[in-house]
Amino acid sequence: MSTTTLELKAQARFSREQVDRLTQEVLDRLPILELQYYEHQFTRALITAITTHVLNAVPSGGRLLLLGASPFLAHCLRDQGFWVDIRPLPGQKIPEELRSITGEAVAPQELLNAALPFRGQSYDAIVLPFVLEAIPGDPTPFLYRLRELLPREGTVILAMNNLAKLGTRWRTLVGRDFQPSHLHDPQAPPGGWPELQPHRFYHPDEVTTLARNAGYRVAWMTYEMGQQAVFPLARISPFRWLAQKLKHAVEAIRPSWRTHFVATLQALPYFDLRVAGEVE
Repeated sequence: MSTTTLELKAQARFSREQVDRLTQEVLDRLPILELQYYEHQFTRALITAITTHVLNAVPSGGRLLLLGASPFLAHCLRDQGFWVDIRPLPGQKIPEELRSITGEAVAPQELLNAALPFRGQSYDAIVLPFVLEAIPGDPTPFLYRLRELLPREGTVILAMNNLAKLGTRWRTLVGRDFQPSHLHDPQAPPGGWPELQPHRFYHPDEVTTLARNAGYRVAWMTYEMGQQAVFPLARISPFRWLAQKLKHAVEAIRPSWRTHFVATLQALPYFDLRVAGEVE
């Protein structure tokens, strides 16, 4: 298992290996085309990681808000008995079989203003894949407002690009920018994730600080290789294939250099951000 882990790991009810089998079984049952199957398989490791965090942090049958999550992730969580509320982000396609549990779409600007269209709802946990990177400003007020939707010690689960990944280290070494460029159109990653323009990437230590400032503690954090080394249907040169395989091998032995991380945040009781003047 890939990870920096805190105390939640000691209480884990589901191992990574168990959940890996569960996500593979769900994928094999999905009514999708062959290309979609390979796209989901390409990024299944990240789906498995997020599902593992949810299963080990949220009681069976709990109520989940999935903000911008892929349909594959929604299928995996519903398969395990969770009540799921999907809120898509711009550019995200939701398959027919999930539309009955899908609410209105949410724009990143709404998250910056903490004007949540689903306020008044109640959830046991909120899952945010690649959402904080797309908020055009400080995400602290947004994370704080999410506490209104959670029980006293509710859970938020983040999946994020890792600023400390191997690719960032290489770009720094050769003098290139390692934050996202706003000169390019956003690209939807394979596997049904939303098409978002990231505004910045975060180091895991920054997320720990953001969580603390918004009234959470990091109960568990894992570093993840978010996709396979090479897309199965890709046509690439032997040199590119070898480079991708080598990069993947380095990440396997250096967890903190992996492309993504997943964090389980637990709300702290009695925390009030307004004391610091952050939220009016």
